[in-house]
Amino acid sequence: MHGASSALSRRVLVATPIGWALGILAGIGLIILVESAGVMAMQTPLVVGVALGISTQQYRALRPALAHSRTRWVLATCLGLAAPFVLADVARMVGRPLPYDLVRFVILGGVIASVLQWRMLRTSVQRAAGWIIASPAGYIAAASTVWLNDRVLPKTPGIVGALQYLGVILAGGVLFGIVTAVAAARFEIAPRAEL
Repeated sequence: MHGASSALSRRVLVATPIGWALGILAGIGLIILVESAGVMAMQTPLVVGVALGISTQQYRALRPALAHSRTRWVLATCLGLAAPFVLADVARMVGRPLPYDLVRFVILGGVIASVLQWRMLRTSVQRAAGWIIASPAGYIAAASTVWLNDRVLPKTPGIVGALQYLGVILAGGVLFGIVTAVAAARFEIAPRAEL
């Protein structure tokens, strides 16, 4: 099983940053779509896009452990990650806005998504308990790059600043991939889940 876990870990290491990057692009697209329909200043579309990117790529990497569970994995990730943002957007729409903190919301949503994902993993993977620690830690690492950009790094104007911002945010996906790959390296796929 060690060889299978090692291959699974490598796939998670590569897939997660790709999913993070694709998710950011999908989120930007969803924001444009929602705002073109006249619904302004919502955070949920960006987060749903990020969740779609991460979940589809993680599913591809974890497919040997999650056989035939793609829709459930994607829904668990999207619902969990988006939950705090949906609550904040609805509260704002009804005139009772909540204090908004992107980093804290990503961490909270990441914890919820990770618990939902773990509930799926534990049915087909031995030693899946590491996911319940690694995945939230990955979301914390990824969210920390937003905090780093917003509160620590000097603001650099123009193209250089935009590239700096983008580079640091994309580094969050790499950190997320590293942390979750460590957990995936310990997975022992139950024989019924192998393809």
